[in-house]
Amino acid sequence: MLLISIAVSAFASAGFTPVAFADDVQLVAQDFPATTRFADDVDWDGVKAAFGLDDASVVKTGPVFALARVAKLRGIPFRDFIGQLADGPNVEPMNPDWLKRVAPPKGYTVDTTPAVGAIAYFPKGTTLTRTGVRNAGPATYQGGHLAYVAGINADGGLRIEEYGYYTGEGYQTYSMPASSVHEFIHLAKSTKPSDWIAGDFEPSSPGVPRDIPNDVPFGNNYPVDDVAKDLKVPAEKVADSVLQCGTFAEWWVANQLGTNNGGLQQRIQDRGAIRGVSAAPGGSAAKLDEHYGDYGVRVDRTAAVGAIATWEAEKPGEPGHAAVVTRVYRLLKSDKEKADQLGEDAYPDTGALKKLIDAARAAKEPKLTYVLMEDYNGFGGPNKYGQKLRPAEDADHYVHLATSVDAATPLTPREEIAKRYKRNAEMRLRLGNPTDRFEVDGTKTTQHFETGSVTYDSATGKGEYSAPKLSAAQQQSLKDNPAAAPPARTNEQRLAAQIKQLQDTVRDITAKYEGRKPSGPLSAALLGIADKIIQLQAKLATTTQEK
Repeated sequence: MLLISIAVSAFASAGFTPVAFADDVQLVAQDFPATTRFADDVDWDGVKAAFGLDDASVVKTGPVFALARVAKLRGIPFRDFIGQLADGPNVEPMNPDWLKRVAPPKGYTVDTTPAVGAIAYFPKGTTLTRTGVRNAGPATYQGGHLAYVAGINADGGLRIEEYGYYTGEGYQTYSMPASSVHEFIHLAKSTKPSDWIAGDFEPSSPGVPRDIPNDVPFGNNYPVDDVAKDLKVPAEKVADSVLQCGTFAEWWVANQLGTNNGGLQQRIQDRGAIRGVSAAPGGSAAKLDEHYGDYGVRVDRTAAVGAIATWEAEKPGEPGHAAVVTRVYRLLKSDKEKADQLGEDAYPDTGALKKLIDAARAAKEPKLTYVLMEDYNGFGGPNKYGQKLRPAEDADHYVHLATSVDAATPLTPREEIAKRYKRNAEMRLRLGNPTDRFEVDGTKTTQHFETGSVTYDSATGKGEYSAPKLSAAQQQSLKDNPAAAPPARTNEQRLAAQIKQLQDTVRDITAKYEGRKPSGPLSAALLGIADKIIQLQAKLATTTQEK
């Protein structure tokens, strides 16, 4: 017997959708709604990583294959699946008796009822008679055996998939009488919702706010290694920097926008530089709303599909939390107790949730908004993927990062020029102030300034500018002040800049505090800024008319 210790931690792996396969017999018991295609298509790379091996061939045995087959059908990474079954510091997935022992306490059924999707258990010393296999005839499993029940034949016999490690055979399929199986272990779904990862959720309620156009599948597909490389995080810092709720939420949104964490952050920072806005790092998850609010991202208390929900720390010194809203439901107010009970589980029971959704659709009674969320390092445990159903009002804020133009779209050619201008003091001194003259020639965009021009080529991502060399006075000014400001603006330019700055300030403050009841001083300040904008706009209009 091989004893292998597996750390109970998350391993990123894409989910698996069962391929429809016509059953030979209708109305037979099924643990899965469809049987698998007959093929060795389990996630052996995930199995290999779970065991910490360079070669998966040594664990390609009947017990491991059967477990990996069920894990893949359920869309659960092999390591996480084994971790859910673990009953101590060490697990024995190569030992058939271990699975039979730990399954019942975890809420799984072990009985004598054959079913498609069950695992067939054979105790030590079992001798089997198999048909339709390379080495047909009796085979004795000295150490016991597990196999996957892939179908039930017209005669009631079982169609089996397995790895015949003890007989020296690899992957194979064959038939055998159901009476040959000692017991069946049904691992398709535990009776304990917290022990399995649910994946097939009903669509969000019609008419709910959306930051992304469609609901997306749930799944533990967080590419930790890729995110670490993208953020240039060293391996020893991954747990501190990547396996965190805030980073997971940002990755989720970035993935929906067709970029990555680094690309999303770069877009936001670049546009912030154009507006002259800079913000401190997000830090803890509870600070995400302030971090993005400072950049102008809409932050409020409106739950939306694709938004990031944030919570302040419940106790001083705690980091707070963030999660991505993947579904939004309007459930009956009278079902609040049932919905809250579902929210107690790390992974809500989809069947029970569907009943609440169906009841709400059919009734015109008062309703409450609930959000179904995904996260990392929170709902599912330390450094693990999780799901949670909670009342929408429980979140302190919702960060609408997916609908922020700063995050959703790459910089335009004009914005690329503005970014370079804002960040290069020498360029500003040589070019002077920008004008309203733009020219577009194929992939090249040119903006004219007082004393020169800047051209950006969107095909190459490169820019260049032409302008007089710095005078001796300008060179000295740049030396004394590396971040030297551009030459003095005209009165109209200065007034227009003031108006824009004040408008941005009102927008940023409003976005940041929307959903909170502003204090008296804050309300007064906002009104004062709005009045100042009106006065400056009137002054600008008068100045322009005089000219």
